[in-house]
Amino acid sequence: MNEKRIETVGVYSWPYQIKDDGTAEIIGKPSPEPEGELVIPDKLGGCSVTGIGDKAFMRCTMTDVTIPDSVTSIGVGAFHGCWKLSDANGFVVVRNVLYSYHGTDGAVTIPDTVKVIGAWAFHECDDITSVAIPAGVRAIAEGTFEGCSKIESFTVSSDNPAYAAVDGLLLTKDGKIFVRGLNKETVTIPEGVIRIADGAFADCGELTRVAIPVGVTSIGEEAFARCRWLEDVVLPFGVTTIEEYAFFCCSGLKAVTIPGSVAIIGRHAFRDCDGLTVKMENGVTSIRPTALTVRASAGDAERVRKLLADAGEDMSKLTIKEV
Repeated sequence: MNEKRIETVGVYSWPYQIKDDGTAEIIGKPSPEPEGELVIPDKLGGCSVTGIGDKAFMRCTMTDVTIPDSVTSIGVGAFHGCWKLSDANGFVVVRNVLYSYHGTDGAVTIPDTVKVIGAWAFHECDDITSVAIPAGVRAIAEGTFEGCSKIESFTVSSDNPAYAAVDGLLLTKDGKIFVRGLNKETVTIPEGVIRIADGAFADCGELTRVAIPVGVTSIGEEAFARCRWLEDVVLPFGVTTIEEYAFFCCSGLKAVTIPGSVAIIGRHAFRDCDGLTVKMENGVTSIRPTALTVRASAGDAERVRKLLADAGEDMSKLTIKEV
């Protein structure tokens, strides 16, 4: 790991590190915290500043920022929560990346200048009811709409080559990744989807049933997290990965069958699913030690224990109540 360094330029002390290529990367907000216009230096430690690290200026309170031309990479969430950088409509956009939204409109239209919708850009924006995505958006971070429980529809410009809306649902243009669902009782995921993205249904409190088509192979982190009324979900054969926290706090789930095609069940995948009974088909090969805190038949419980023991996992981290 590269050593953290501090250099004072003007009134600010800048934390940075020297990268392997000999250039500098800013790794955090300067001290004291900037209140007005901030000019990022083009050199630190005698080295050209080429990077701004993940979350470097998160929730910083500057009102304007000037980034030198030498900077060629800006990390995930670097300007997330910098509400004083918002434009008149509440968008924080830096170099064509939308970092966060602080507006009050329920119907949100993404600015035409945006090419990337970054991680957490709409995190817990609970008042949003619709999102219109223009032609220029080329990338949307998975999970960016987590906590947006009132969205009723997505629309995407027909000229957008990367994304599309199907029945108000947000997918990649090729239909292979299901990006974000809607908070309604029943949702049918379209045929052709192979991945349910991180946070695709997170916090959709009205969801009771979701139909997952054959062909889906992976279910992302927190894909159904906190869908407390979700009662009916059938995992088709072909699913290979259920990622961390995928069904976290789905307290309405009573029974799930894990198909034999599943190779990995991630950490805390079914945590706080009180009263859930899990049936595991033959073929499941890898379970993270804290994936399951559920009820299972004696036979299935024994199979889970054996899988973990064979992998050398700490058995004390697994809770299975035999029924």
